[in-house]
Amino acid sequence: MKLSVFELKRLFKSLIFCITVVILILSISMQIGENYKIEPPQPGNESYGYKIVDDLELIYPNLLVDLYQSVENNSFTTYPYGFYKNKILDSKELDLMKEFISELAGTEYHEILTEGINNIPTKDSLENSLEKINSLLEGGSDYAPDAYLFKFGNIGMDYNEALEEYNLMKTNGLDVAFTRYFSDYAGIFISLITWFLPLSVWLKDGKSGIINTIFVKSTGTIKLFLSRICAITVSILLVLILFYSYYEFKIVGTYGIENTNILKAYGLLIIWLIPNVLFCVSMSSLITIVTNNVITAIVGPLGTFITLLMSPKGIYGNYGWQLVLRHNTIGNEQYFLDHFNQLLLNRSVWLLIGVFICVLSIIALNKKREGYYAIKTSVSHKSRVKA
Repeated sequence: MKLSVFELKRLFKSLIFCITVVILILSISMQIGENYKIEPPQPGNESYGYKIVDDLELIYPNLLVDLYQSVENNSFTTYPYGFYKNKILDSKELDLMKEFISELAGTEYHEILTEGINNIPTKDSLENSLEKINSLLEGGSDYAPDAYLFKFGNIGMDYNEALEEYNLMKTNGLDVAFTRYFSDYAGIFISLITWFLPLSVWLKDGKSGIINTIFVKSTGTIKLFLSRICAITVSILLVLILFYSYYEFKIVGTYGIENTNILKAYGLLIIWLIPNVLFCVSMSSLITIVTNNVITAIVGPLGTFITLLMSPKGIYGNYGWQLVLRHNTIGNEQYFLDHFNQLLLNRSVWLLIGVFICVLSIIALNKKREGYYAIKTSVSHKSRVKA
């Protein structure tokens, strides 16, 4: 406990920590601004927003027509590695694409828009066919199994649907709806910025006087590592909770405590973000311990940036297997409730990955400390021989 408190104090005095916190808060606040207000829809509006529906009777016809038109024009919009590309197939590839579509529609290619459009497949059958189609397009298409829902299941709402959505958010807590939106941006910037924090801890060990204090045998490797990881993780979560509380107070003050669910909101915030913090901090620690340089300051943010570019397009509710969950809207409440178990599974997997990296880091740190003891013993022995 004393060591953890010592590491916390040491971290709070670090310039890197202060800069990281300022950048993190400014980055999130610039994106969110005052978008915490959740007003009920009013009759007569031109638009009531959009919602994602996982309904193949709606999705399949739209997808099939779009796919057919793309084949006829031999023009497929893709985003491999996050960058736009107009994919054009050669004759053999085009014939193969027609075979895939015929297999999906359960009819001849020329009958797709008449007979095939009514043959609604099962979700497994649809996604197996889409996997082949997306692979033929070399990835990054709207037909990918993890992307088609957000392209062809994203529909506009009318007044009644928007009112139903609002009432559902109100029932579950208006602050919970905002928490998803806040966590979407917080997860991105945590995964880009927090890689730098372990540098302020591990690289300082090489300074004169500190190394002899830290690398003493009376302090176990596990205790040393966990005290530092906990200090960094807890400090970042504390900063985020305090910053989020600014919006929580505003929401409670505006809509009343009866329309909020404070415990659920803070619980969701922690569940959503702690795997991001732990993964970045533990991986950064492992790289820094092994290399003993600042390479993680380049590799970490760059890796996150590339992953974000390559991640599925559904930013309004994507809880797949990526580290950074997406829900870049205050609404889409029903989708969130329907896929909440997937969200929990995702967070559990990434939490376990973070714990596993911590174990590897402890092993690496222990080997490093053993090497340090060996060098010290060797130097001491040589000194005695010379004497």
